[in-house]
Amino acid sequence: MADIYFSDMNRAHIYRLPILPPEMPELATDAKNEEFETFDNGVYNMLGNKGLVQFTIDSFIPAKGHNYPFAKAKYDNPYVLINLWHGSMIRKTPVRCIMYRDNKTEILNWLVSIENLRWHEDKVGDIKYSVTCKEYRQVTL
Repeated sequence: MADIYFSDMNRAHIYRLPILPPEMPELATDAKNEEFETFDNGVYNMLGNKGLVQFTIDSFIPAKGHNYPFAKAKYDNPYVLINLWHGSMIRKTPVRCIMYRDNKTEILNWLVSIENLRWHEDKVGDIKYSVTCKEYRQVTL
């Protein structure tokens, strides 16, 4: 079965997503190309660097005491993942995301920044969330 994990940078706290989305997240990137128009020779496209990869995960975290048979993990505090993501935004630090295919081969193992986080409790107390992550590259001098 496929898996997605998040941890802090030093991997002191590692959390498995309890409920996977129906499909693994789509990874998207762009290029930083620039168009310019000449006076009489048309438009040119200057090829730039590749942008950073971004993806969004939409799912839910079961409320304490909700024992779904398909859940991959259970947490006494269902907000541990929300707190990890939200805390990384406050501290301006990346988190690590690791995704595995069904056959346990690694899809990615990256530091990511949390670009957007939305969550709410539904009527039964489960925490529905949407988290957008972007590839993080450490600055090297």
